Amino acid sequence: MDDIFKHSAFFAGIAGDELDQLELPIKLRHYEDGDIVFEEGAVGQNVYLVASGEVSISKRGRGGKQEILTVKKPGDFFGELALLLEDEQHRTARATAKGATVLGTLGRDGLHAMMGHSPEAALHFTRLIASQLKRANTHFIDELIDAERLSLIGTMMGAMVHDFRNPIATISMASHYLKSNTEDEALVTMGELTSDATDQMLVMIQEVLDYSKGEIKLELKATSVTELLESIDTQILNSLANDGITVIREIDYEGDIVADRNRLIRLLCNIIKNGSEAMEAGGTLTLRVGGASDDSVWFEVEDNGCGIPDKVLEQIFEPFVTYGKASGTGLGMAIVRSVVDAHKGDIRISSEEGKGTTCRIDLPRDASGPGSKKEQQ
Repeated sequence: MDDIFKHSAFFAGIAGDELDQLELPIKLRHYEDGDIVFEEGAVGQNVYLVASGEVSISKRGRGGKQEILTVKKPGDFFGELALLLEDEQHRTARATAKGATVLGTLGRDGLHAMMGHSPEAALHFTRLIASQLKRANTHFIDELIDAERLSLIGTMMGAMVHDFRNPIATISMASHYLKSNTEDEALVTMGELTSDATDQMLVMIQEVLDYSKGEIKLELKATSVTELLESIDTQILNSLANDGITVIREIDYEGDIVADRNRLIRLLCNIIKNGSEAMEAGGTLTLRVGGASDDSVWFEVEDNGCGIPDKVLEQIFEPFVTYGKASGTGLGMAIVRSVVDAHKGDIRISSEEGKGTTCRIDLPRDASGPGSKKEQQ
């Protein structure tokens, strides 16, 4: 047996010399980033041992997107449950390589040989399985609780939309009237700000309502990136100097994008707000925009704040996960992810504690088209 597997938790109940005597037929397999190790529903044929790299275990969830259940790292194993029963069992989740990954595979016969080697080995393996089942059970209980909370929030937001829509519409009509019936530039500007603010209030409420229902209906139309950035300047960027934050803009694309304007503005403002809150003593926030190709546009927000711990980063897009906020709801980044998904886009976050965080969003220039988004793993 290759030495890289002798220290795996999978074999902790068997001494090294005994492992050599077993001569288990472990085969090495190499995967690139994004390669599917096995699909949900496939027949289980092997248990997998992680030698290097990482593997995300995910399951199709709300809206058909992949929800990450856990990430397996070197020394971990997965896929064993489908081999323990006599009949062929189907996989209950998808396994996907994250980065260059090397896995060892052990078939059903090899697994049975290992378990039958000694009572100690069988007991150790049973304890491992029980531990993994306990973690899975805890995870799904948490998911059930979150679903109940989302249902309650959805009911509440439905009532809020109904109660707020009329007064907000009245304010919006008044602001439009103000803009159209005065030549005073200050009043025109005030009317525009009021109109934008009322639009964003409705979007905020609708976002939470849509997320609680697991569906997002986009209002797609051609929008100038320049106009988007002007709105973001007005709503958040221009005020950051008051908090000691320097804003750097690196804009390499100013053309059009077919998207839901208000949701995209809210999305970017949310990320910028998170970045600014990570710099309590001030700092630098950089907003970048570029065109990766003829059919895509990317937005990037970078801060030099406190950064995000790895454990939080792994769950950053899950509902009710928050970090560093006394009053955070934990829905912000979950909603951001759902809006990006609805636009057939991709979002990635990298962070290092003490140095800062970078969030990049790639979107098709026309979200009404088929898109080429790589399915979230």
